[in-house]
Amino acid sequence: MGMGCNMYDTFALERWQSLRDYKAKYNLSESGIEPPSLKDLGGLPDLELGYGNTQGSPELRKQISSLYHAPFTEENILVTNGGAEANFLTVHSLVEPGDRVAVQMPNYMQTVGILRGLGAKIDYMWLKGEQFQFDERSLDSIRSGTKAVFITNPNNPTGSVLGERELHQVVGAAEEAGAHIVCDEVYRGAELDSRPLKSIVELYQKGIATSSLSKVYGLPGLRTGWIAATKDVVVRSWGLKDYTTISPSVVSQKIAVGVLKRQEQFVSRAKEICRRNTDLFWSVRGAEDAFVKRPQKAAPFLFVKTRNIAQTSEYCERLFNETGVLINPGECFEMPGYVRIWLGGSREEWMTDAFTRLIDYTLHYERKSVPSPLQD
Repeated sequence: MGMGCNMYDTFALERWQSLRDYKAKYNLSESGIEPPSLKDLGGLPDLELGYGNTQGSPELRKQISSLYHAPFTEENILVTNGGAEANFLTVHSLVEPGDRVAVQMPNYMQTVGILRGLGAKIDYMWLKGEQFQFDERSLDSIRSGTKAVFITNPNNPTGSVLGERELHQVVGAAEEAGAHIVCDEVYRGAELDSRPLKSIVELYQKGIATSSLSKVYGLPGLRTGWIAATKDVVVRSWGLKDYTTISPSVVSQKIAVGVLKRQEQFVSRAKEICRRNTDLFWSVRGAEDAFVKRPQKAAPFLFVKTRNIAQTSEYCERLFNETGVLINPGECFEMPGYVRIWLGGSREEWMTDAFTRLIDYTLHYERKSVPSPLQD
């Protein structure tokens, strides 16, 4: 008997955004670099609008495989409709009801939602403290019987990074357990220190990388993502894809080939925007009185703790209704008291105005919400 259509809980983050972002005056709930226009990319290619190869065009798969310092060919790549489909297919190709898995937290929560819907037994690997650092003790969650380990590097929502030493520790634990490691690497390339992160497929034979052009490249409208893995994983995921979207857009794939040939240009743009807006945010008067400052390692958003605001969902709702500024409450990531704030905009004046309105409102909200010690 089937599990029915209600096997998945509501995806809190996506629902929060989709109900509000089209009405926001200042949408700071985004998670990627501001998109260029089609004109900036050189316009539409002239090609026949058929289905194309369901695994993705050989040309694009070959271009994607070159992103990894691994013995990969186009046979190690499956092109998907965005990183979301890549994650969905990967989870379903590896995990069955009752399987034990380990998941890094905090998390974007898509993978967690799918795993919960499938009835997997989940052990959580929480990043440590207010700096969201790797905690060696979390490796205890990877043990005999663990089927797969799911991490995000750089991490969404925290922007923290697992360096090569930490990744090797995760690999060691997974190898001992015989588990796959699935790493969502959609923010790889947005590290602010300019040192490129190793991909999990470069460190572990049973490593699987998912990614897309949506975040660092700023091209979510192309809906171009991929899975990079050993051939057996690619073939299993491809078999599932025949039941979902069948094939990726031939137009998007053609544009994507041109984008990846200019990869360094897009990555440099992303780093520059992230650095500039990180500095800009903290330079706004009152920023450190409203939010707890922490080092930013990667990604086009800040994940910061609010000062003296415990229910950030209520605060974010009031912020949106009263000012038109939209940010993401920590409750979307099972982290109340925190908020995620977009840093990917290219228009400095607009970003300054948005940050100023956000910070001014937050300071006022705190003064209004925290009782004065002089009150009876």
